[in-house]
Amino acid sequence: MPSLRRPLRRLPVLAGIVLAACTSTSLVNMWRDPNAPAQPLNNVLVVTLRKDATSRRLWEDGFVKSLRDHGISATPSYALFPGEAPDTASLMQAVHQRGFDAVLMAHELPSSTETHYVPGYLAAEPVTYVSPLDRALLHLFHPGVFSRLC
Repeated sequence: MPSLRRPLRRLPVLAGIVLAACTSTSLVNMWRDPNAPAQPLNNVLVVTLRKDATSRRLWEDGFVKSLRDHGISATPSYALFPGEAPDTASLMQAVHQRGFDAVLMAHELPSSTETHYVPGYLAAEPVTYVSPLDRALLHLFHPGVFSRLC
C-alpha cells in the first residue's frame, strides 16, 4: 500500500503544474524610450479602448484605483469624454490643457486556446519472440493525441 500513496501525493502537484501552464500571462510587446527621463508620475489620464460604456468604466476604474493605491493621481477618461473613447486630437488637447504627465492606454487582446488533434495510426512493427530466428510482425494501434496550446 505505501507504493500507491507515493504517486498519489505527487498528483496534486502535477495537476497544479499542468493548470498553471495554461494560466500564465506574459507581456508580448513593450517599448520604452531610452532617452526618457526617469521622473515620477504625478497625474495620469487612463484611457481604455472599449466600445461598451460599462466595460470601459470598469476597466478605467480598476486602473485608476490601482494607480491611486500606489500614490499616483489618476483620472479616468470617461470623466472628460463621457460618450465614447476620445480620438487622438481631443486626447492631445485634454493632455495639454489639464497638465497630465502621462496617458495610460489599455486595449484587451483576445485570449485563445487552441486544441489540435493528431489522429491515430496502425503500424506493423517487427517483434522477436523466443529466439532471434523467430521473427513476426505485430500490428499495433497508436491512438490519437490531443495537444492544447494556451
